[in-house]
Amino acid sequence: MKYITTVWIWGWAFLVMVLHDVVYFLFKVVSKKPIVFCGRLWQVLLTIMFPLAGIRVTVKGVSHIPKEGPYIIASTHQSVLDIPLLFSIVPPGFAFYAKKELIKVPVVGWNLREMECFLIDRRNPRQALKDLEQSRVKVMNGRSLLIFPEGTRSVDGHVGVFKRGAFSVAVQTGTSVIPCVIDGAYKLINKGAWWARPGRVTITFGAPIPVQKVDKSQEKAASLHVMNATKEAVDRIKNM
Repeated sequence: MKYITTVWIWGWAFLVMVLHDVVYFLFKVVSKKPIVFCGRLWQVLLTIMFPLAGIRVTVKGVSHIPKEGPYIIASTHQSVLDIPLLFSIVPPGFAFYAKKELIKVPVVGWNLREMECFLIDRRNPRQALKDLEQSRVKVMNGRSLLIFPEGTRSVDGHVGVFKRGAFSVAVQTGTSVIPCVIDGAYKLINKGAWWARPGRVTITFGAPIPVQKVDKSQEKAASLHVMNATKEAVDRIKNM
């Protein structure tokens, strides 16, 4: 079954990305919001793709996501499927971080550019700071943001140590943080693997954590506070 699921998922992913590229260029000419339109396209196609691949997605707490942004979703990270899973649920138009190496992958790299994602070079701390500043600007301009505070995927479903970095965007902008727990995705495609298996995934959103905007002198302490509050919320959701 894993062979069928693998071919189906990666085949669909490739076709959706190609279609996304074509539609994006067409609508970029006539629409001011091609990212949002293409996000809706992703949402529709992914909603069809997952059930046909034998992947059953249960969503809880989706009412905690505001109809309008900006907001920051802080999610646990288990699989390369996490972003597509969230694309199928969260209102379209949010930005997210991705590894810089992916920009070299045909079709994938084009999609990341068009969606105006942030390509993180983990070996270049200065560039990472610039990316955080660009994130702040996008959030200030009304665009929501998806972050994975663990910084890497879990191989067994356990939640790793959170990193403070992206939470600085929340306190710099006074943007609420929505905790999110993805459970079961690591069983579908595990870290370092490409084989996909059918299965069940539960995605739970917690209540938004209000964040107060602070000045530069208070940023570190405030971002640590928000990070710890988010981790506590994630742990509560995991233990429900």
